[in-house]
Amino acid sequence: MGINRRAGLLAALGALAIAIAGCATGAGGAAAPTETAVIGAGTVIDDGDGAQLCLGPVGLSEPPTCAGIPLAGWRWEAVDGASETAGVRWGTWAVPGTWDGERLAVDGDPVPLALYDPMPFPWPDGVGPLSDADAARIGEQLGARWDGFLQSSPRDGRADVVVAYDDGSLQEEADRAYGEGAVVVTSALRPLVEG
Repeated sequence: MGINRRAGLLAALGALAIAIAGCATGAGGAAAPTETAVIGAGTVIDDGDGAQLCLGPVGLSEPPTCAGIPLAGWRWEAVDGASETAGVRWGTWAVPGTWDGERLAVDGDPVPLALYDPMPFPWPDGVGPLSDADAARIGEQLGARWDGFLQSSPRDGRADVVVAYDDGSLQEEADRAYGEGAVVVTSALRPLVEG
């Protein structure tokens, strides 16, 4: 094999290796999400297309409605207290599982929400630097940009932003964009602490 053909082959193999490595990262070169042990508390609804856990607002209709995250491995026969209307089943539980960035794989026994005593979400002391109008505007901007955004509202001079899950990177992004203390990012799915 000639030197030019060998160099061409090595260059092609190098490009292929770079392309393969690029597939292992998400958009923008960020690392693909890893699986994380979490617990999520809320309404579980199944309209026949699979169970989902509502982390944001729930419509107070009969049956209730929401846009939730898919639950893999949910078993209705493993829980008590479910309601059913018009072929839709629902109830409220704290659900332990593994979050992969798109769905929660149930891993453990769901706990009826009435018996679940979560640690309170931490909130900074004092008043933040934003007006309510600025906090609302920032919440809208982040809602348009972030996957997993659930809701936002002004609170104590800050934008109180709730997302499905933040490993800390969304909070860091908000701090860089708006300054530390302007945005508080809260994960609806919380790290599962064995105890």
